[in-house]
Amino acid sequence: MRKENEKNKVKKRKKKIEIKNFDDFVDVLRDFKRKTLLFIGSYVGTGRDTKATWQKIRPWTIYIISSLLVIVVFASAISITLNAFFGAPSKRDDSPVLFTIKSGASMSSVANNLEKEGLINSSFGIKLLADFTSVSSRIQSGEYVLDKTMTAQEILDVITKPTASARVVTVTLVEGTTVEDFAQTLVASGVISNKDSFLAACKNAKNFSDYYFVPPLYDMGNLRYSLEGYLFPDTYEFYVSSSNETVIKKLLSRLNNVYTAQYTERAEELGLSMHQVLTLASIIEKEGRGSDFAKISAVFHNRIKKGMRLESDVTVQYALGVKRLVLTSEELKVDSPYNTYKVAGIPAGPICNPGKDAIYAALNPDKTVLNENYLYFTLTDPYTGEVAYSKTYEEHVQIKNKYQPIWQAYDKAQGNK
Repeated sequence: MRKENEKNKVKKRKKKIEIKNFDDFVDVLRDFKRKTLLFIGSYVGTGRDTKATWQKIRPWTIYIISSLLVIVVFASAISITLNAFFGAPSKRDDSPVLFTIKSGASMSSVANNLEKEGLINSSFGIKLLADFTSVSSRIQSGEYVLDKTMTAQEILDVITKPTASARVVTVTLVEGTTVEDFAQTLVASGVISNKDSFLAACKNAKNFSDYYFVPPLYDMGNLRYSLEGYLFPDTYEFYVSSSNETVIKKLLSRLNNVYTAQYTERAEELGLSMHQVLTLASIIEKEGRGSDFAKISAVFHNRIKKGMRLESDVTVQYALGVKRLVLTSEELKVDSPYNTYKVAGIPAGPICNPGKDAIYAALNPDKTVLNENYLYFTLTDPYTGEVAYSKTYEEHVQIKNKYQPIWQAYDKAQGNK
């Protein structure tokens, strides 16, 4: 008999609580309440009388639960308030935003601009935080790469605490020049210390994957520099001895602002990717003056439409690393993904870093040149950049033969090799 009781006890211990429906759940709660009251009753003197136990502890239970609810509500209110004033606007959107602070700007104007850019939840919150931490007067002018996952405190840390004893220099990166030219200018200005490391960074696009237009470059193994054409030329302020990454991000951020959603929509209308637009823009930038950009673009669009090669000398110059206007027939046959005498359509990638006007022209070719089906253009005066247009190959050859001696004299005078 004793053995059977022991077996039953073991079975009871092993019995698992199974909740198959809501009624089971209610039964479990009632059983838990009964056991709890029995346990408490042994301490408060009511024994196994659960009703008396509940009446005795009920006021304290209500008080404790009410207090906990007040604490939870109060903590939630504080959390919501702190986030509304000082929290990050987004947990996931870490896309870089180039934010500019002009010299002499007040904390109030900076806060308002941050709110307009969607970088903070509340201009009042960041102003309050800046006043409380006594940094309102320490705002530094310049350009900063920020994002929407940053809190108000993190943004204040960036815009009020520049590198100790940092000196700012103004550098102009010219439209139509290459990343190699950029590297030389930046080294000469003291912005970066090493040209080779900067160029290496321009080859390794994976370090800048935060920019939506960079990941598509990963698989383009035939590019000389992955970021050629994506470093937007403009006048910038940099700290002396900046890191390569800081400089490159600033240039990519500027392109991110310039190449708008409207540009993307227009490119889709033309059946072009952003990479193709920048590539075409880079060729247009090298081929003529700003006043001719839209016309040159129209010629290229006409040739692409007809399935003709672009046959642009500037792409061969980039492939060979030369600056001569006059190229030999052998040089025009160079085996390169950039050589538009060899490859059909738009070549592998940009041959320089185009400015906004050239990018706009690539997307908006001149309608007259487009409709009248001009297929050729020729540089006439290398000193002024004047260009002549023609519809037939015969007209083009005549113009070319007329001006080639002038190009040769120009190459000799400039020492072009």
